[in-house]
Amino acid sequence: MQHLTFTVRRKIFAYYVYDHHRDGRIALLCKAAPGEQQRLVEADPGRYFVPPHVGPKGWVGLRLDSPRVNWKAVKDLVFAAYFLTAPDKVSKQSRGSRPDMANTLRGGMDLRLRIVVLHPPADVSFAVQEGRSALLRPTEVKKDHIAFEFSVRLGNPIPGEQPNFLGSFVQGPRGGRFVYVNSGKRAGQNDSCWDRRAKVPLQGVTWPLIESAQRKRGAVIEARMEGGGRDGGPACGSVALVSAWQVIAS
Repeated sequence: MQHLTFTVRRKIFAYYVYDHHRDGRIALLCKAAPGEQQRLVEADPGRYFVPPHVGPKGWVGLRLDSPRVNWKAVKDLVFAAYFLTAPDKVSKQSRGSRPDMANTLRGGMDLRLRIVVLHPPADVSFAVQEGRSALLRPTEVKKDHIAFEFSVRLGNPIPGEQPNFLGSFVQGPRGGRFVYVNSGKRAGQNDSCWDRRAKVPLQGVTWPLIESAQRKRGAVIEARMEGGGRDGGPACGSVALVSAWQVIAS
């Protein structure tokens, strides 16, 4: 029974194991982003597996004793584990040697977003549009703000390494994704005199932000917008963010 440990700043991000726990496997065990273990194991159970001990923490195993080893998959898994574990300073120093972020943070991963609407007009309802007509009610309501929290999915990358967002809350064309924040009648408030919809752009959710969020358990990527327009009614159209997209630790 043998194993090698790979660390960055004394933090373990991968193991090489040979017949560890007498399971007969030669494999690589790597730290993985939330949801990645399940996605990989379900996609290719002959190559990927849930390892003992570290498996419940989200780590994924990759067999190296198969007839044909996919060395690109090995490289991507190791690099992703390294950058999920390394402190920000070390990660930035290593940036020149990292693989394409679109490969290490793969399509299919879920990403938690939060939109905070500041100073919403009194007696006006707000909701995030889901699909064509469904509505997401606020997850937090305070006197000076309301907040919406939801998940989007990372799709295959688009040219220029921009993240490609998918899911029922995502609107707009590929390369110009956004989220609708509805108000008044469009938010289900039928007796309102307002019938508006604001566009919150997703272009500011970059690969470095996504990488940073995946390294912090429970983190969410948040943006803030003003809820009121110049005419005293709710905001509408394409809005300028008061606070750009940023990672917020839970």
